Order: sequence, then C-alpha cells, then structure tokens
Amino acid sequence: GMQNLAKVVPTDTKVWFIDQFAQAGYKSIEVTNFGHPRFLPQSRDAEEVLKRASELRSIKDKGIQLKCYGMTRAAFERAAECAQKGFAPNSVAFTISAEDLHCRRNAGRTRAEYLKEIPEFVKIAKANNFEIDMALACVYGSPIAGPVPIENTIELMERGLDMGIRKFTPCDTTGESNPR
Repeated sequence: GMQNLAKVVPTDTKVWFIDQFAQAGYKSIEVTNFGHPRFLPQSRDAEEVLKRASELRSIKDKGIQLKCYGMTRAAFERAAECAQKGFAPNSVAFTISAEDLHCRRNAGRTRAEYLKEIPEFVKIAKANNFEIDMALACVYGSPIAGPVPIENTIELMERGLDMGIRKFTPCDTTGESNPR
C-alpha cells in the first residue's frame, strides 16, 4: 500500500520495517516492487532495498524468503540484475486479473495480451534462480465489471502451470469471499 503515499518513505525506514517483520517471525516478506519509477516513485530504490534486506542478519539467520513485485519484462530484468550482483529475490510476483477491464487498468493490457509476455518472465526467472508467483486479481469479482466466473481463474492457473509457474496467489480483490 505504500505506492499510494504522497511522501516517499526513506530507504532506511523500509529496511527497518523489513528487519522488524523478520524479527517478528514472518517467513516471507514482500520487500519491494520493480515497477517503473515514474509510476511507482515509492519503489525507485528497489535495488537498494532488496540489497540491504538480503544483508540483514535477521533475514540470513532465519532463511526468510524475500519476495518482490514486477509487472513487466523490464521489472523482471531489474530483478535479474540484482540476482547477478549476488542479492537475488527468492521470488518475483506479477499480477494478472481474471477479468479483462480490471487487467487493462491494472496492467495496461488484457489477459490474452499479458499471457503472451509471461513466458519471457519465466525464462528470466529460471536463468537467474528465482521463482515466479502469479498473483491472480479479481478471482471472485471485479471492482469494475462485477462478478467474475471462477473458470477465468482456473484458466489462468492452468496456463501458468503450462508455462512452468508453480506459485499462485489468488486475490479476493473486491472482498467477496465469504462463507456463503
């Protein structure tokens, strides 16, 4: 949620929070986003945050997994550069929506357009020894289009599996998951 803050959070503060989460016992921590700095000024220090997080004793001693976000090939390439410099994330997640209008607003492309790019993400991740986490937005409903057929989510997961992705994060974007 930091991407929406008007004031940029200092790198030292971000690293302090990561350390606090590690000391609190979290096993996996999302540390940064490799989105374009023009669109995500909060993450313009992504490489520095990841580097410093990977050097924290609280992370090293407990084997905590460091997760980053990236929605484009350029973002995955930035994560790969970090891996090549010795501070790889354990995984890089990207979000694809189960509904096209939301996908276009969130990722700038439809599901079909996005699916064409994902094999390149997989290739970059494999070459640099980090996993991919396919986050699936709008698995129950879209804030733009309303209810979303569960078949859309299943199709995306099947396509991801076919591409070699093994980690999935279904997201209840609109808060519709309930006991009913």
